[in-house]
Amino acid sequence: MGDKVEDVVKDVVITAASIYFTGGASMTWATAFTGASALTALSYAGGAYDGIDAPKSLTGEVEGRERNIKLPTQARRTIYGQNKVGGTVVFLETSDDDKYLHMVLAIADHEVEFIPSSLYLNDANVGVAINGYDANLVPRYVPFSFDWTLFGQPRNDSPFWDGTNPLARFKYHDGTQTVADADLVAETSADANFVLNGVAYIYARYEWNVDAYPNGIPALTTIVKGKKVFDPRDDTTAYSENPALILRDYLTSDIGLGSTAAEIDDDAVTAAANICDETVTLESGTEKRFEANGVIDSDKAPNTVLPRLLTSMIGECIYTDGKWVMLAGAYRSPTITLDEDDLAGSISVQTRASRRDSFNTVKGIFVSPQDNYQPTDYPEITNATYVTEDSGEKVSTELDLPFTSSNTMAQRIAKIHLERGRQQLIISYPAKLTAFALQVGDTVMVTNARFGFSSKVFEVIEWSLAVNQGDGSTSYGVDLVLRETAAGVYTWASNEQIAFDPAPNSTLPSAFSTSGVGIAISEELRIANQKAIAVITATLSGGGNFREQYEVQFKKSTDTEFTSLGRSNAKIFDILDVEDNVTYDIRARSITGLGVRSAFTNISHQAVGKTAPPANVTGLRVNVVGSEAHLSWDAVADLDLSHYQIRFSKDTTSPSYQNASTLIQKITATSIAVPARTGTYFVRAYDTSGNASLVAANIGTSVQSIAGLNVVETSTQNPAFAGTKTDCVIDEDSFDVPVLKLATTILFDAKTGNFDDADGSFDGGGGEVDGLGTYEFDNYVELGSKFTSRVTALLDVVRVDYVNQFDDAEGNFDDRSGLFDGDPASYDDTNVTLFVATTDDDPSATPTWSDWKEFVVGDYTARALKFKADLTTTDEQATPAIKTLAVEVDMPDRITADNDIASGTAAGGKVVTFSPAFKAAQGLAIVAENMATGDFYDIVSKDATGFTIRFKNSGGTVVDRTFDYVAKGYGEVSA
Repeated sequence: MGDKVEDVVKDVVITAASIYFTGGASMTWATAFTGASALTALSYAGGAYDGIDAPKSLTGEVEGRERNIKLPTQARRTIYGQNKVGGTVVFLETSDDDKYLHMVLAIADHEVEFIPSSLYLNDANVGVAINGYDANLVPRYVPFSFDWTLFGQPRNDSPFWDGTNPLARFKYHDGTQTVADADLVAETSADANFVLNGVAYIYARYEWNVDAYPNGIPALTTIVKGKKVFDPRDDTTAYSENPALILRDYLTSDIGLGSTAAEIDDDAVTAAANICDETVTLESGTEKRFEANGVIDSDKAPNTVLPRLLTSMIGECIYTDGKWVMLAGAYRSPTITLDEDDLAGSISVQTRASRRDSFNTVKGIFVSPQDNYQPTDYPEITNATYVTEDSGEKVSTELDLPFTSSNTMAQRIAKIHLERGRQQLIISYPAKLTAFALQVGDTVMVTNARFGFSSKVFEVIEWSLAVNQGDGSTSYGVDLVLRETAAGVYTWASNEQIAFDPAPNSTLPSAFSTSGVGIAISEELRIANQKAIAVITATLSGGGNFREQYEVQFKKSTDTEFTSLGRSNAKIFDILDVEDNVTYDIRARSITGLGVRSAFTNISHQAVGKTAPPANVTGLRVNVVGSEAHLSWDAVADLDLSHYQIRFSKDTTSPSYQNASTLIQKITATSIAVPARTGTYFVRAYDTSGNASLVAANIGTSVQSIAGLNVVETSTQNPAFAGTKTDCVIDEDSFDVPVLKLATTILFDAKTGNFDDADGSFDGGGGEVDGLGTYEFDNYVELGSKFTSRVTALLDVVRVDYVNQFDDAEGNFDDRSGLFDGDPASYDDTNVTLFVATTDDDPSATPTWSDWKEFVVGDYTARALKFKADLTTTDEQATPAIKTLAVEVDMPDRITADNDIASGTAAGGKVVTFSPAFKAAQGLAIVAENMATGDFYDIVSKDATGFTIRFKNSGGTVVDRTFDYVAKGYGEVSA
């Protein structure tokens, strides 16, 4: 701290019962600590801030310690002493298709010591010492073994085992680690940099099981020994629960005041620490006089934390003479006596506190390890003599102790607080400079015959320097405020201990038996979100007297895993949107309030659902307006209609749906505007089960070339298909021209193995063949600058089916896609989709390309474009084959003009710039004004960006003339 602080303030005192500031009347906390400490700049007037600044809700604060919080701005946590805590989720990720959940829980931002057998999930102890640590506290796997015997059931009935193996594992890291957890790096996206230097954390991996984790991710807590603190008594740094040493650490820490060691009175720390370590005799055994066990978050202001921390030793913390001085809650014998000779004025006396500030009973809560570290009431402390003095009325005050974890210690602290409060005699003592050596917190004897004081002991609660001016002279003194005290305020006898039962026996009846349930099944069609769905309804009954919820699960009979419909106290559960003619296995059970589950009741049901395909689309119409074709059709009336699909083929003579490419994958409306193209448009209806109408409606168009467009670039890929091919090949033998199709070295019907419906991949005899192939064009289209262009595609696709006879197909007949008597040209299991990516950069350098997006005919603004085509199939014995694949880049005509331009007399001529520039200039017309006989002009230069013109007279001298111009070209350079 700066030396100037001592010039501003003599004493600042923070006590468990009050916060005092002494100095001039205008002083504030902000003034006192300017340049001295990192206290929050709150302003309190000179005098006193009365009352214990304990938590308004200690219950909420303690519960907050045990929460698992996932916030990007969560405050850092410091743990002092031994506590049960949760932490901040700093890593959360699933793996193995969501089978495992990996979570890293940061416990504290410093080294801690984990306590074996102290791991809790949802407040149930699951920690097992076996294999938890070795002799050197090296972390190992801790198997998940829920201590179910606490609830009257054998351990092997625990839902946290799958029968033979634990469903979770945990690894401790105490904050001294120097490398990332090897298993975390091996099983997740975390890399070697995920060390969490200086952070104590737990790595938990949960294996999903609906019975083990019915409510999602369990709350993980553990008991730890907290931060190591410096002890000036032996110059060591070690774990300690001594409040004085903890307070010293907080004063010097980054989350506290950030004071230096020179700003701490270590003699006072030593004295206070020795008092805290004194042994107190209990009715059974002994304990230290004071201990502190608690948690401090970095977002808590010191003027809030310090009073709470001081409650643990019912002490005081004073800033005086440039140092912090701390005093533990114990009697300090006075060494100084003040009498009439030390007075500089008249004494004023307050003999009794107001009734509002007087109390005879203290009660409150502390954090009880015997009650699972939950906030618990300690026995209230009442002094019967004081109750009598207060006319027999019991007057209570609350003293919450957030850093106290002993019932008997809480009682002693409460008694000291009560006795201090009843020492109500307060005197204002104007002293001479003989009292200068005193400071706040000292005790002093006062002798004064008038008031009958003979070496009566008082405690200094306020100290201020007095400046007295009069008769032309200045004198100095010390104004003191003194409160009476006595050694008896701090005494404690073992027979004062009050019995305490932190966990009283429960008289609640057992709820660990429950019966099975009955299931009744029905089925119906419903309208949901304007579509028809098939719904299976399970109606439940029974479940026993203690049932609070039902749980229902279902699956297709061919599946292995059940899907949960959730839990509810309702009796009706719906399985929505079931598939046609599929058999479903359904099971249900009851659950009590304590989570006890009955055995499942099982039932099977074959869904009827929706079997007929939707009606064919009718009334298809097209209206070409400019560059758009407006398609419309009559709505299909089927109740279970889902959507329509639109395809396009450039064929106008014998078009087929299966040889068309998808233009619009899904549309629920009955009209849409699409790019106008010469060819055939198809529209087909689909229901919610994926059934398609038997025949797709179609309509042909013949669109003349749009006037005013100029072909700038064309990229034609066929017949060479020289671009990059992934899982696709060129077939030069099957058609009259080479085609690009999905890669296979043999016919699809010669395959072995099973077709994978999930991703369309299957195994052929010549190796793996994937139902998705990609072809990327052999080069990008470069426009030279950023232009807005009209881009169209030429795509001619046919479907190749390698099965022409029924006996050529493998597998079961009813596994074959399509309808037996359906339109053979109505297959939609193959498709080619064109994609485009753009860049505004020079493509020959290091450009940044946009993401691939599905190509549609339209206007694109870019310097360069690149293209690719995805070939897809959902039939293992069919492939799309591309005969024609090309894109064409056009730019529209454009005219720009200006008038009344002065040519000037510059020898080089007048430079005119087109704004914006053309891609290509096609013509330029000049109209000159105020020309004299013999005048003429010449065009010095002309390109897409502008031109230079020069006017001369008959003698060849450059002259100034006025002119207009009109320029024609195409393309427009974009900004």
